[in-house]
Amino acid sequence: DDMCILVKANNDSEFIKKACQARHIPVSIQRSKGLYLQTEAIQFEVILSALHQPQHKARVHNALSTLFFDYAQVNPEQLSEHHKQRLKQQWLQLLQWAKAGQWVALFDWLLNGSGSRLRAEKSGNKRQLANLQKIANTLLHYAMQHHAGIADLLRFYKKLRLTAVELNEDDQNQDTDDQAVKVMTMHGAKGLEFPVVFLFDGLTGPRQNSPYQKFYHEDIQATVYDVSKQSKALQQAAYRKEFKQLYYVAMTRAIFKLFVPYLNMKSKRNYADYQELIIDNIDQCQQADLTADSRPANLTLAAPAGKQLTGEQPESQEPLPFSQAPAHLSARSRFVHSFSSLSQHWVNAGETTELHRYGDIEKPSDEPFQHDQVMVHQPLIPGGVTTGHVLHGIFENVHFKDVWSHDGLQTLWADQVIMAVVDAQMQQFKLSNQRIKAELAEDTEALDYRQQLAAWVWHSLRKPLPMLNGQSLGLIKPEDRRHEMSFHWQHQDRQLTGYIDLLFRINNPQGGHDYFILDWKSNINDAGYEPQVLAETVMQQHHYVLQYQLYATAVDTWFQHLGLNNARLKGALYVFSRGVQCHADDLNGIYYHEFSDLAAQNKRTQQHIMQLTEA
Repeated sequence: DDMCILVKANNDSEFIKKACQARHIPVSIQRSKGLYLQTEAIQFEVILSALHQPQHKARVHNALSTLFFDYAQVNPEQLSEHHKQRLKQQWLQLLQWAKAGQWVALFDWLLNGSGSRLRAEKSGNKRQLANLQKIANTLLHYAMQHHAGIADLLRFYKKLRLTAVELNEDDQNQDTDDQAVKVMTMHGAKGLEFPVVFLFDGLTGPRQNSPYQKFYHEDIQATVYDVSKQSKALQQAAYRKEFKQLYYVAMTRAIFKLFVPYLNMKSKRNYADYQELIIDNIDQCQQADLTADSRPANLTLAAPAGKQLTGEQPESQEPLPFSQAPAHLSARSRFVHSFSSLSQHWVNAGETTELHRYGDIEKPSDEPFQHDQVMVHQPLIPGGVTTGHVLHGIFENVHFKDVWSHDGLQTLWADQVIMAVVDAQMQQFKLSNQRIKAELAEDTEALDYRQQLAAWVWHSLRKPLPMLNGQSLGLIKPEDRRHEMSFHWQHQDRQLTGYIDLLFRINNPQGGHDYFILDWKSNINDAGYEPQVLAETVMQQHHYVLQYQLYATAVDTWFQHLGLNNARLKGALYVFSRGVQCHADDLNGIYYHEFSDLAAQNKRTQQHIMQLTEA
């Protein structure tokens, strides 16, 4: 699980998988599509739709063509009368169970009686089997808990699939849950980290025989398909920009070691961008004198360098021996923890005592999503990691004072500079702009996602805050705030790392500064956004109290090392932008905790960290 191979396209994953399996290396392919976009999820909906409308012959025909029936791939005209009669009996039995609400029998047959489990096991398709079990258990749990009929169950499942896709839910997207080398696309690796990363491909460029030229045009904010092939220069510029962004993401996924393809020869077959940005820079590094910066702390523990890979084939086909591992390696290893890893370990404490390793995809986002959860209120913009990244990016890159200076949303939306920041973040994190649904029009003035995101930022930055003596965040000067501030905190042999969304300061009456930790949140909270409700729901559910306690310990330790006598870390501020209305008299969307006894709190936090990391 500590190793990951990144590919540009899903098609490359199968090549890697076959190569690893031939060498008996366990491998797991991370799919870009989530559970509810997989074939198994679609076929469950086909079955439920046909059971709901058995008089619809086309739906029944589609249901009998799913993987649950052993003659699904056979042309119905080629089936014998015996086989046709058997299919009919199976379908009538499913209908009888559905009408009687005998859901245990129905889902047991779909998994076991139909032979779908046996066929998946024989073919070695562990992921298909896991998907079938997960979906069947979710449907059975809902049906039994709510005494649901077939119409209710179908309605729940459709809404579940839609909600999971909108929230960018990507559960159960591996071939196997066993420990293995992970293979995923470079796009899919965004936000993840692994100790060792291998990049696959890059030496060859995009295909040149396409019947059209496809690229993203920034001026019109849309994807262009040019069948006349007159846009080669624009296409190449777009490809080059995307290539740089993609490989920046891919190369920064490695924590300790990164392996990239390298061919030590000039060739017309080499992709020019890869040659210039990767290979040429490697050549320059080899020629430079980097010994002073790259020398190990103890040369006696360092392994000898391996043989250099070149474009020439070795004379001997025997595999190269591995280099000798450094001595006392286990004693030199260290766990580097973060809020994500600690909170996830806390959540799973009742299930396992094993710490999650680097690269685990079950990292908590702003909005962890449960499969049996159905939203009471439909959000203006779907929640999930993507929306959170976009909102964070806007706050990080927009000029606070420019946003604060607008008296209304109409002038804000007409500000091209501000809206360009919104557009850039939506493009970077692949959030497509969509119109606000008609049934939600009464809840907002915004017409689409980009306007709504800008509105959330505007309300958040213009809101007068009593903990800041009535000042708004939009008036905090650039020199008084630090965005995405990284930290590395160490206590005894425990190490903690992370990023704080915003650390800012205001003047206090004593002539010094009061510092505040701030975290931007995009959570959807059906219970509401009143401060007390936030404290009792989302702050507890997602362990955000632990988060600001860790941040406070790190920042206060830093202040002590700097000797800032007039600096006081006063409190933690959590801004849930979906709930903030700047003109309202309430503090909805704002959670604040003031550090009354920071020394005592930090001592408790240190003890808590030691307990959580004891494993």
